[in-house]
Amino acid sequence: MNTTDLTKMIAGGEGERLEFKESLSGIAREGVRRALCAFANDLPGSGEPGRVLVGVRDDGSLAGLTTTDRMLTQLADMKTDGNILPPPMLSVDKRILDGGEVLVVTVYPSDSPPVRYKGVAYVRIGSRQGTATAQDERTLNEKRRYGDLPFDLYPVPSANVTDLDMARFENEYLPGAFSPETLAANQRTRTEQLAATSMIAAGGAVPDMLRRLDEKLEAHNRTAVDFASQFREARASVFPMESLRQIVRNAIMPRSYEATNAPTHVYWYSDRIEVMNPGGPFGRVTAANFGEGGMVDYRNPNLASAMRVLGFVQKFGVGIALARGELARAGHPEPDFQVAANNVRVVVWRKDAS
Repeated sequence: MNTTDLTKMIAGGEGERLEFKESLSGIAREGVRRALCAFANDLPGSGEPGRVLVGVRDDGSLAGLTTTDRMLTQLADMKTDGNILPPPMLSVDKRILDGGEVLVVTVYPSDSPPVRYKGVAYVRIGSRQGTATAQDERTLNEKRRYGDLPFDLYPVPSANVTDLDMARFENEYLPGAFSPETLAANQRTRTEQLAATSMIAAGGAVPDMLRRLDEKLEAHNRTAVDFASQFREARASVFPMESLRQIVRNAIMPRSYEATNAPTHVYWYSDRIEVMNPGGPFGRVTAANFGEGGMVDYRNPNLASAMRVLGFVQKFGVGIALARGELARAGHPEPDFQVAANNVRVVVWRKDAS
């Protein structure tokens, strides 16, 4: 940043990514640390560095500061003295302007928010910083989860589908990953195939994925035909579909999406179905009251609301009871719910399983 750029920045006044401090004396150092913490958290997600200008008054006038080596050391030590954790990435520069000197502290958005100063997370609210709310911290946690992705899952923003060697993908990768029968029966588009093999960052809209899951369940849920017990043949699915829908959606909606890359699993065996999702009981729901009617809490309230609006959830807190009722009416054994601290496993037995 040259002198002209700095002068224009000061003339623009304080803002979301800019803070003025007249000096480093007294409580001003505390204000600098809070500002560095807030800029590192970058709650709005600007992706831009934040700057603290020491030697500039709130009104934008220069304070006539004369810098010292001790000031430079004090600012640089703010990164490593253990008060701001995790340590932010920052740099300190001195600029000489007409009317005084200015110390420019530049801090970059952290990949591991929330960043805390003495245990408190600060965020920028317009031209001031404040303490992060519970919702702010949830947003910062989501940003950290993205930053903690394994290297091979990071998208490459500068690349697009045309950069991929599609001939090699079709002729080498797909035949090596899937059997000829699977490829012959595959109805996915090329984009869906790329997403399914993690070649591109695309998951699809929630309703589309849930509908495809329903189709997969229905395809596996073969219809049994009874010729002997009555005058007319009777047809019935091996498992009541509504019970499967309720159990699977209750695995997707409240599961934990934090600190885990584990998927929700649906295993289909000859005598049972096992559904497992990462994330144990949450909030008011405990292992002791799990599945009780009306006992509900929301780990993912936005997802829960979206599934309700889109018609995938009819009423909160009744899904497990509904699944149990459907299974009982169809003559199936009681489903087995195994609730642990970090996962829930459900076993649904065929009615003729021994």
